[in-house]
Amino acid sequence: MADFKRLIAAVGCKEGNAVFLKDGRSDCASLKELAHNFNNNGADGLLIWDCSETDEDHEVTIAQIKELLQDCCNGSFTESELNAAKQSLITSLQSSQDSPGAIEGFYMTNLLSGRNLELPDYIRAVEQVTANQVCQAAATFKCNTVYFLKGVQ
Repeated sequence: MADFKRLIAAVGCKEGNAVFLKDGRSDCASLKELAHNFNNNGADGLLIWDCSETDEDHEVTIAQIKELLQDCCNGSFTESELNAAKQSLITSLQSSQDSPGAIEGFYMTNLLSGRNLELPDYIRAVEQVTANQVCQAAATFKCNTVYFLKGVQ
């Protein structure tokens, strides 16, 4: 079994401001500042919890997430951040061999994607990814699925 843990930072966003999920206070940095701070301090990922109460506020949150993605498109990340992301992917790939279900998932994804890469080849491909390739890939991302739950009061 892999000997790693992932740190996924979670932050709320309400009325255009980052909020603490525990109590909804918004006396912290902007969402963008907080995302960069988490990233620079070892977080492996970011989960943005949309705490919007209106459709308009929800659109503000989506716009902020798109702004973070645009930073990625513009190359607003360091070489060490890129290397950390690569290492995270490599660790995930290596751990995909830890259980029968994960092995099945690895090969099924390989088959469905039309690629015939063995694990060492896949890892080598990840190691060779450049910052420019990340920017090009980020530019193709589209918002796919957003869940906006509305409570009845």
